[in-house]
Amino acid sequence: MREDWAWFESTRSNFEFTPVVLHRDLGPDHILWDGERVSGIIDWGDACIGDPAFELTGLGFLGRRSLDAIARGRANLMGRDWQDRVAFYRRRVPQIHAVYARGLRDLRLFESNVREIRASYEGDLRYGRPERFQSSTNHR
Repeated sequence: MREDWAWFESTRSNFEFTPVVLHRDLGPDHILWDGERVSGIIDWGDACIGDPAFELTGLGFLGRRSLDAIARGRANLMGRDWQDRVAFYRRRVPQIHAVYARGLRDLRLFESNVREIRASYEGDLRYGRPERFQSSTNHR
């Protein structure tokens, strides 16, 4: 994980994006649908200003083609290497959830998130992983 953070902090393109309003918890539970069309987004309690790539972290259920189409539609905001930033942000989610589970003293939830953390560095999550994580010996 340290190598992951070091890469993020030292890569200039990770900070070359246009900040936007973020929902910060965008996923299937917060999207309202009218057939195949999005009709609304609910629960804006975690909203903030930030990297538009972060918003894609919860949208893996839409599939890679849809994520690529969303990013292309926002290309002027996304900056370069947005896929790497999405992968980085996605790896943070189970880490945050593990800390939360530990605070609740929920061992089962904690262990589930630890397994997801390991899987995220092995490339088993929805977004794949950047080339620098192709070695199975990295980040263990």
